[in-house]
Parts: sequence; C-alpha cells; structure tokens
Amino acid sequence: MGFLDENGSGGGSPLLKWNGNEGKFLRHGSDEAFNDEHFILDPAGIVAGYVKFRGKGETPERRVGKIFPVDEAPSRASLGDTDQSEWPTSKFGDEPMDPWVAVIELPLRHRDSGEAYVLTCQGRTAIGAAKDLFAQLRRVSNESQPIIRLAVGSMTTRYGKRKKPVFTLVGQAGAPASAAENKGSRPFNDPVGF
Repeated sequence: MGFLDENGSGGGSPLLKWNGNEGKFLRHGSDEAFNDEHFILDPAGIVAGYVKFRGKGETPERRVGKIFPVDEAPSRASLGDTDQSEWPTSKFGDEPMDPWVAVIELPLRHRDSGEAYVLTCQGRTAIGAAKDLFAQLRRVSNESQPIIRLAVGSMTTRYGKRKKPVFTLVGQAGAPASAAENKGSRPFNDPVGF
C-alpha cells in the first residue's frame, strides 16, 4: 500500500470497489472489507460515465457527469475510440475490448464512523446492483437520505454459482442542510423511470 492509498486516495474520499473473485466490498489498496456494513448515500452526488485505463501507474481518463437532477453523463459515442478494429484484445478471448469502461460512482458515508467513501461500480453485476438501488430509492422521502447495506448475493452463471453485489435500502437518515435547501428536488422520486 502506498502513500496515496493511506491518505485518502490523494486527497479525495477513499475508494471502495466490489471484488467479484473474493465476494467482498474492499477499500482500494487494502484487504479491509465492508460487507454487510451500512452507509448513508448522497444521491445528488452520484456520477456516471466512463473511464479509460492507461498504462500501469498512469492516471485513468475519466468522463463522468451527475445523473441528478438532469442526466449529464456522457454517451459512449461522444468519447471517440469507436473503431473496434483498433481496440485491444480482451483478456478473456479474441474479442476486442472497449477501452472505455462504464462506471457509476456512489458517494457514501459510513453510518457508524462517519467516514466518507466513493463506491465505484464497474462491470455488469455492480452496475446492475446500482440500477436496482435506484429503483429502491423512490421510497425515500424528500427530507431524508437513504441508508443502504452493502450485501452479497449469489447468481448462477455458466461457470456455476458466483457472488454478486447487492445494495439494499435499509432506512433513512435526516437530510443535511444542503438537501433541505433543495427540498422537493429528490433524485429518483420522479414520474420518469430510471
């Protein structure tokens, strides 16, 4: 673990990520797991978009935008690199691999410790779990912030049973001052489906 890992990923909130091989929500650069922990989610801070990884040790290129109150996330077509013949080969076969990886970033605060994190959702199962969470958020009142649990479920694949991330709405916390100022403009509590 390096200096930046120990010190909040270079000044921002530490990153959490789903590790499907281990079936754990892990803090970046650490073995610290957060399975079944409760977090307060700031829906207005959720961003989505794409990340393009570069060589080892290089900062990835990020193209993201907020998804509330207006979806400002970039479309894949707007990023370039659309010629599949120029894409690198996938590590799982001979198929080309899109250099831009879809991502949803959830800003979280640990319910007990108060420490802030950003949970990065990449890959089909993690992004699917985030989309399932968005449907659950419609039940949260305008004056509250959702409390979610980072749970682990299972799914059957052609390779057998695998673990998958599950974000479960378990309660609501009082809204911070900034949310109270925007009373009535609650993400995902609108007539348009996500």
